[in-house]
Amino acid sequence: MIQKWKRAIEIFRNNGVRKLFTETRNYTKTRLEESIFIPIINNTYSSGVDMAVEDWDHLLILDACRADMFEEVVGKVGDSYQRRRSNGSATPEWIKRTFASKSMGDTVYVSANPWVSRQAPDSFHDIINLWVELYDLDHADLANATDMRKFDFDYGTTIPARDVTNRAIEVAEEYPNKRIIVHYFQPHAPCIGLRDGTEREEPSRIHPEADSYIEGDVSKEELWEVYCENTGYAWHHAQRYLESVSGKKVVTADHGELFGELLRPFPMRRYAHPDNLHHPKLTTVPWAEFEDERREIEDDGCNSILVDKEIIETRLKQLGYQ
Repeated sequence: MIQKWKRAIEIFRNNGVRKLFTETRNYTKTRLEESIFIPIINNTYSSGVDMAVEDWDHLLILDACRADMFEEVVGKVGDSYQRRRSNGSATPEWIKRTFASKSMGDTVYVSANPWVSRQAPDSFHDIINLWVELYDLDHADLANATDMRKFDFDYGTTIPARDVTNRAIEVAEEYPNKRIIVHYFQPHAPCIGLRDGTEREEPSRIHPEADSYIEGDVSKEELWEVYCENTGYAWHHAQRYLESVSGKKVVTADHGELFGELLRPFPMRRYAHPDNLHHPKLTTVPWAEFEDERREIEDDGCNSILVDKEIIETRLKQLGYQ
C-alpha cells in the first residue's frame, strides 16, 4: 500500500492531477475486471469440449479461428457442422487442459504451434514440432522458454500452412495406425496468407493488439478482412490434407480471437486471446466433421520428446534459466 501511495505522489508531481486521475481510473478498472468480472465469467463458462476424447481419426486445428469467421469464409461444411466451445482461451491453456494429463499412445501431433513441446511433451506417441524441424531449435528450447519472443525471430516468422499440410501428409503415411492431430498456425497472426492459398509478399502487420488498431487508425472491417484472408489461406491447405487421407476428420480451433468486443454483461473489452478468459466470444469454435472409411488405430504407448535431461539442462543454461 505504501508503494502505491509513493507511486501516486510521483505521478502527481511529474504529470499533474489529470494524469493521476487517469492512472487511478485505469488501475481501479483493471482490479475490478481481474478480481470480479473475469472470475464470474470463468465460473459461468467453466467447461468446454474435451477434444482429446471426441471421435476422430484426424483432428485439424486452425489456430485462433472464430466460428463466425469460419462460417463466413468457409461455410458450414462437412457431413455435420456445429459450433462448440473450447476448454481454453489461448493455446498453452488449451493444450494443457486437453492433453497434458492424458496418455495418448495412439496419437501423433504435427504442430506449427510450438507450445505442445512445453505443455504436453510426453502425452503422445510422437510429436512433430515444425519449429524444431524448420528453425534449428529442439524440443528442450521450446519446453523451457517462458516467452517465444526470447527467440530472435523477425516479425512474420511463422510456419506456412502449405508446409504443415505437406509434412502432415507424410506423417499420416508414416503412421497409418495412429490418430493424427494437425495444428496449423493460421489464422493466428502474423497474417501471411490469401484465400487462394498463396502468401503475401510481406506479412500484414495488422492484428488485434496492434497500436494502429487499438488507436483507431485501422478499422475493424480492415482487420476482419485480413483475418478472413488468413482463414481462407489455412482452409485452402487444410483441404489438401482432408482430400489426401482416409479416416474420420474433424476441423476445429483451439480458441477464437477477440477484436475488442464488449464481453457482456460486463463493461470490459479484450483483444486477441488472453489466457484464462472463457467468455463465449473467445471460446466458441467451429466443429466440422467429415466421415470416411475409418483407420484401424493402435496404441503403441507414449514417448517423451524430452528424454535427455543433460540436453535440457544445457539448453536451460544457454537460455539463461539456470
